[in-house]
Formats: sequence, C-alpha cells, structure tokens
Amino acid sequence: MVTSFVVSGNDIYAAGRLFDDNYNMEPIKLWKNGVETTLGNNLDTVYRSHIVSLAVSGNDVYVASSDEGKAKIWKNGIPTDLINGSFEAAVNQIVIVPKQ
Repeated sequence: MVTSFVVSGNDIYAAGRLFDDNYNMEPIKLWKNGVETTLGNNLDTVYRSHIVSLAVSGNDVYVASSDEGKAKIWKNGIPTDLINGSFEAAVNQIVIVPKQ
C-alpha cells in the first residue's frame, strides 16, 4: 500500500507498507525509481500505522510514520524518534518548507 508519492526532477519516490496474505504489515518501505529500501522495525506489534508520509527537498528524502509505537521521521534513512514511547503516537503528514 503506497500512501505517499513524490516526483522530484527525474526521480520517482513512493513510500508505504507491504502486507502478507494474512494482512500483516511489514516494515515501512521507501522506493526510489523502483529500488526498495526498508525503514523501521515494525513487523508484528500492536502499534501499526498504515500512513507513511514522504517529502523530498533537494537531495534530502524525509519519511514519517509510526515505528514500534513511536512517531518517527527518517531523513535520508536515518531515524529520529519524536516521542519517547511512553504512549503510542504516529505522524500522518510531513511537509518541508524552505528557509526564507
């Protein structure tokens, strides 16, 4: 299930999750020009966000979602937790605004 899609220059990005035959979610996926990268660890926990948001700014690729119950953003594949995990949280949308 792709939940976010971005075209930047000659590159096509998509982000989302794959599901097995029993509708179990796999970790977050990012595709750039058809090449798949796995982000996160969220395999079979109760904390599963279907929404994966994507933004591209220059050479930086941002992915936002929930992983292991934590709201999280990946910048160029490097994760940053937005919460300590004391309660479940997710990010539903990410937008990058250039500095002015």
